[in-house]
Amino acid sequence: MLVNPYGTNTTGLYIYFDTDQPVTVRYTIHADGYPDFSRTLNGSPSLEHEYQIIGMVPSALNTITLELMDESGEVIQQCSFEQQAPALLRGESFTTLTVEEGTSTQELGDTLYTMLGPQDKATFTYQPYTCAYDAAGVARMEIPLVNYRTERQTFANDLMYYNISYNTIVGVNSLGKMVERFDLNHYSMHHDYTLGGDNDLLVLATRDDDITTEDRIVRVDLAICWGRSYDFSADPCYWDTGYDWFEDAIGNAGTPELNSYYYKYLVDENAGTFSLVESIPVSYSGYISSVEDIGSTKVICSGIATETVILDENNELIQSMTSDYDYWWYRVFGYDYSGFWFA
Repeated sequence: MLVNPYGTNTTGLYIYFDTDQPVTVRYTIHADGYPDFSRTLNGSPSLEHEYQIIGMVPSALNTITLELMDESGEVIQQCSFEQQAPALLRGESFTTLTVEEGTSTQELGDTLYTMLGPQDKATFTYQPYTCAYDAAGVARMEIPLVNYRTERQTFANDLMYYNISYNTIVGVNSLGKMVERFDLNHYSMHHDYTLGGDNDLLVLATRDDDITTEDRIVRVDLAICWGRSYDFSADPCYWDTGYDWFEDAIGNAGTPELNSYYYKYLVDENAGTFSLVESIPVSYSGYISSVEDIGSTKVICSGIATETVILDENNELIQSMTSDYDYWWYRVFGYDYSGFWFA
């Protein structure tokens, strides 16, 4: 057992062992004063076992119980051990969030709410960490970066891809080892990327030696590195609105009577029309925010307010998560990490 041997997850625990018969593994983490955290590790029944245990509580003595299950799912053996977890590199004050329960009784399941791009309010700089919290608001993972922020995490080829700086994307396996690295050279990414249809990533980018910004799409070929770019500043559908986003976003950041809105549109591509079908007021954030539908729930981040609300299928509040107003959240996405770390 080794804590964070690859330097990619502050509280991750690498573990390796053999068994006499094929088993799968379930584990539970207990730390005094915190709710237990249980998951079944990803993988088919095997004699050889190599995993990364996710979920130790930072700065706490964690008791980890492993349950070995045969091919029928019956527990045939269990063992427990203690492991002191390191503090978050970002600081111990970020170990927990403030959670308030709503009126909905819908269960949240195993989603980890992953906070991307925490930004210092005073200096306007990003803290180079990605943290994931469980539904109780307890930090269960911290991924350190080189600089900037992670735009999102995406999964392909049994790897988790995410950017660690303005111009570097890495592919990390479930053990936490970086096995692929893609440098964008004279391009810097901004705001987002997504999996394409041919084992590639489509990345919003800026060419560093250009006179314009945020006007390129770069294709990163995950098999051989990266193929071409598209300059959409020359596209007639692209224009500068002249909107003073900074004054609106930051100047009104603490104005409680203002709202932002979750909007959902129905688009008819054949007719070339769209219509607003759903509108939900949330805490105001004119600069950074995100929305995500996860099954029957909605995860809505108001980044300037450092507030995330989780709504059920009837748009009733399940719970909210908030934190210190001295920094902002760029985005909050919900990942269950199934098929990667967990079954």
